[in-house]
Amino acid sequence: MIDTQVFVTVEPESPGYPPVDEEALWAERVGPDLFRLTSTPTFARGLSCGDTVHVVPFGERWYADYVAASGGHSTLRVVLFDDNAHDRLLELGRVWDCPVDHTEVPGLFAIDVSPDRSFRNLREALGVGAGEGLWDIDEGNLATEHAGD
Repeated sequence: MIDTQVFVTVEPESPGYPPVDEEALWAERVGPDLFRLTSTPTFARGLSCGDTVHVVPFGERWYADYVAASGGHSTLRVVLFDDNAHDRLLELGRVWDCPVDHTEVPGLFAIDVSPDRSFRNLREALGVGAGEGLWDIDEGNLATEHAGD
């Protein structure tokens, strides 16, 4: 199946952040007005890779207006404070089998946590680096499957 870009309106969290008004995410069509996200959101809250979103056309673009079905994935965002911690962050992703994506913003990473991975264990492992001042962690989306984890 061919991936298409689906756009999501991004709400500001603080003045100047996030640095975008909308985010383009890759997705595959699964119905006439439904797409399953195949990429991990960087700024859009409440969305994760694997979620099925309802879309509406606007010009030549598709815009997601709500989540039709959760894919069970959660999304973490990590901001590096120490560039030397880059490899350590990637290694944590590898150890916990959670993809760590570089984003367009230097020092900002998005992590996809699939439903068969322990959100709590990864969050605790990332918390060690946060406690050392290497990075900060933000939960972009916590799936129901991970809420009790």
